[in-house]
Amino acid sequence: MLGQLWTAWLRLWTKRLAPEPIAAFRIAIGLIVIVDVAYSMLPYVEAWYSSYGTYNAERFATLIPQDWQGLWRSGRWSLLPADFSTTQTTLWLVGVLLLALCVTVGAFTPLTTALCWAGLLSIHNRNPILLNAGDFILRAALFFLIWMHAGRAWSVDNWLRRKLGWPIKRDVPAWGVRLAQLQLVLMYCATALHKLKPVKWSKFINEKDLGDWVEGRAIGYALHHITLARWEWLTYVPWKVFMLATWATLIWELCFPALVLFRATLPGTLAFGYVLHMGIFLTMEVQHFSLTTLAYYWLFVPASVLVAMRGRDVTGQACKPYVVFYDTLCPICRASRRWLMRLDWGKRLSFEDLHQRERAEALAPGVSYADMLRRMYVVRREGEVFGGFQAFRAIAPMLPLCWPIVPLLWLPGMTWLGEHAYVFIAKNRYRYARCDDNVCSMHLHMLAGKSLDEDAIRKLVAMQRQETTADTSESSSD
Repeated sequence: MLGQLWTAWLRLWTKRLAPEPIAAFRIAIGLIVIVDVAYSMLPYVEAWYSSYGTYNAERFATLIPQDWQGLWRSGRWSLLPADFSTTQTTLWLVGVLLLALCVTVGAFTPLTTALCWAGLLSIHNRNPILLNAGDFILRAALFFLIWMHAGRAWSVDNWLRRKLGWPIKRDVPAWGVRLAQLQLVLMYCATALHKLKPVKWSKFINEKDLGDWVEGRAIGYALHHITLARWEWLTYVPWKVFMLATWATLIWELCFPALVLFRATLPGTLAFGYVLHMGIFLTMEVQHFSLTTLAYYWLFVPASVLVAMRGRDVTGQACKPYVVFYDTLCPICRASRRWLMRLDWGKRLSFEDLHQRERAEALAPGVSYADMLRRMYVVRREGEVFGGFQAFRAIAPMLPLCWPIVPLLWLPGMTWLGEHAYVFIAKNRYRYARCDDNVCSMHLHMLAGKSLDEDAIRKLVAMQRQETTADTSESSSD
């Protein structure tokens, strides 16, 4: 047993991984650094980073050790000299900004990432009283990226390799990714344990004050704090309204290390985290903390999903599109197809008529005619088949305008809710659709019945095709 656990642990750290999640992580972190430097640092250089600002040159010189012994003792260093002028500091920040741009596009990635990390760390240590948790997490992300071979996908580096005819590696070592994932796990775990610190477990029953988190007050208090709440109206909401959110957050943080280990619980865990951090970002003044934390989530997303979203693999080869089956006799289905085509900017979806039975049975074996009539079916490029709400959840990542809501589709309980809503709408299509002919009306009423007569529907489809052929012939003769 111990031998198996040890083997699994080694494999976790030594296996090879696809580079797409790392590329998404790199792009997200690069963009956050660009926005942070341009929006939060450059406009305030004179007040925050000059030799006569809030942390002047004299205090800065005493803060940063001047020898190796002091560096080892304090663990704090900076490449910025204490006597840098405002102009020189501004140029330093512009350099960090350009390096972050190189990180984002993946240009000379290992070198530019290392320089960007050193430059950002130096400017952070120039005035440490400005730092918050998001700054530390952002610096850690850049440090982990140095060791991840982050330029092996979606990068200028790969483009240059293809132009020069150099080989392109399709995978990367796992240990760099595992370090970043471990950082996120430990952050959540340590945060939850710290929130439980006020609780004296030996006297739990007799304890009068179990702490703001255990008693459900924490989020309410935070949103009632005038300097933390992003919107003034939140300060008028009774804090008891947020008790359930407080307890759910605490339980989720405690369980996060275990939940991310299993494929079945991973999507729901990340979806809850997305809702949590977006809620924090939209309601509290926390700068880029929530967005930086969410950037780590890309490292948990399957590479196959990201490859499908982009439409090309590491070598630049186009991926097969997803096949969507739809009912050509149903006005709502045809309208849904038109909307999907408008939203499918990358042309990831192809559409097939479910009444073309030979084609449908070849692409989706095992799915009956009656099943396809009751719900939409999607065949993913790996051959996986999804129906109903699951089908919409499979294609939603291919539609850029749907990206903000995609994580919501994986929240616990959303599968049950989505399936029931889909079945209700599909079964009552005849109430909402506007038919132009009798064939359409008869077809929808057949679908609304308790049982489907496949032979009757086949005859109806043949009748519709005959009418279409006759209309086409008359138009040609005219």
